[in-house]
Amino acid sequence: MTLHATGWSQGAPSQQDKAQTLLQEVKNRELDRQRAEKMKEVERLNEDLEKDKREAEDLKQSVVTMDKAVTDSQNRLTQLMNQKKQFAKMMEVAGLQIDAETLKVEGLKMLSDAQSKQVVALAKRVEEKEVRGAIEKAKMMPTKNTGEGSSADFDRKLDRAERATSTARVDAREAMTAATAKLQAASAADEKARARAAELGIPIRGEPAPTQENVEPLQEVDPMKEADPAAAADPTKAAPSPGDTENYPRAVPLHPEKLPKTP
Repeated sequence: MTLHATGWSQGAPSQQDKAQTLLQEVKNRELDRQRAEKMKEVERLNEDLEKDKREAEDLKQSVVTMDKAVTDSQNRLTQLMNQKKQFAKMMEVAGLQIDAETLKVEGLKMLSDAQSKQVVALAKRVEEKEVRGAIEKAKMMPTKNTGEGSSADFDRKLDRAERATSTARVDAREAMTAATAKLQAASAADEKARARAAELGIPIRGEPAPTQENVEPLQEVDPMKEADPAAAADPTKAAPSPGDTENYPRAVPLHPEKLPKTP
């Protein structure tokens, strides 16, 4: 009995140690598992941290890119606004130039009309000369071949011719005066456009409107003067053609006292 009990008592610690060892192994495995999980968690956190750092860096780069894009857009906006202001200035100057050119076109049309009236006045002058020549021829004929009726008829024809010449001459002068005034207005409008362009710093293009300084005087029609034989033969040679705008004639002031006094 004593030996059996002693043997059992000696074997019991061995079982306990084994159990303790197994328990310790279980605990160690659990600790290893927990440690592994912690390491994995730390690694995951580190990966997340690196990822966040990369994202933060990418965002910084994106912010820099956006700031540059904003700066570029602001510069472009400023450029467009400056262009808009420049275009507005150019439009203003162009409007003034259009006004000047419009006046110039009107003046040139009026000048063409005045030159046509100049041709008519010369033609009337030729007709008057022809009537005067017929009268002189009639005076040189024998008295028996002329009568009072014939003389009165010539007087009426001469009176009509003188009136027609005077009227055509006045019409031509008035038309030339109006044309010159219109061209002077065109010149003033052109100067206004140039002054405004200089004020705004806008380059101006195109030829200037005709002025009094760059025109040639046109021969005045005067019934009291002898007509040019070439003009009498061809009245169209007495004045430039209406389409000729190389030299713009200067209007001659009217002198009513020089007009022939007709009843």
